[in-house]
Amino acid sequence: MIGVTEDADVAQARALRAELRRHAWDLASRLSRVESLPDATAWSERARSMRRRARDLRRDLDEARFLIDQLHARFPSIDAAGTSADAPSY
Repeated sequence: MIGVTEDADVAQARALRAELRRHAWDLASRLSRVESLPDATAWSERARSMRRRARDLRRDLDEARFLIDQLHARFPSIDAAGTSADAPSY
């Protein structure tokens, strides 16, 4: 019975990792778009807003990466089957 529970835990960790990677990929894409926007002036409201948005996206991306690393630490066997079903790694 313990083997079945561990298999379910590993499967759930693998699914969570896939979703976190998709989320991290989306965040990185959005951050890249925000950072590539031209600044009118360094002190304009638009520039401040873009910097805030970029900061928030970086924080969310760092959190997603941290959670992925924690999953790898807790479930090292999730890499045993490969990552072909996952979104691109961060």
